[in-house]
Amino acid sequence: TACASGTQSIGYGLELIRSGKVDLVFAGGVDCLVRKEVVVAFDVMTVLARSNNDAPEKASRPFDTHREGFVLGEGAGFFVLESLDHALQRDAHIYAELLGHAASSDAHHIATPNPEGPGAQKAMRWALEDAHLIPDQVDYINAHGTGTRINDPTETKAIKKVFGGSAYQIPISSTKSMIGHCMGASGTIEAIACVMSLQQGIQGRIQA
Repeated sequence: TACASGTQSIGYGLELIRSGKVDLVFAGGVDCLVRKEVVVAFDVMTVLARSNNDAPEKASRPFDTHREGFVLGEGAGFFVLESLDHALQRDAHIYAELLGHAASSDAHHIATPNPEGPGAQKAMRWALEDAHLIPDQVDYINAHGTGTRINDPTETKAIKKVFGGSAYQIPISSTKSMIGHCMGASGTIEAIACVMSLQQGIQGRIQA
């Protein structure tokens, strides 16, 4: 599941706990892709940022008019997921509550999404349903936000379709503006950033 794998591991962990089969799950993702053959492959696909070499902190510019693509990142992120009863029993520090998840695919192309974003729309709608939430109850959206010419408008359309008028009121940003695209690790690393945002009341972003 490529760059969704870290996020999906969290969702599958939630399902395992809900099923009653386990009380605690380690869920996460890791990827190490910054090597010549991988960089060349993505460059051939024209999905990497090429400018701002003299100011690399501005190279990853999700949703920016002048975006060119993403910057490869590396890393790992893991969660300890557990039932509330189990967490209370061991007197664990509870950082956040995971209410729901969902996964989908538009089966459009291995490397590009359907421009109308039907798969993303389904995933977000199903996640809201699973969490028993309505769009107005969402306070922040951590976008996939790769910064490619194709992804960002597709994701924007999907968010507007699902959240309607609320999409214009909900803060939206992409963690990839700060850490690059960590591929298989991106979902869990960005989920950790979201949890820390909840703790600190600050949404992460870089102003280009």
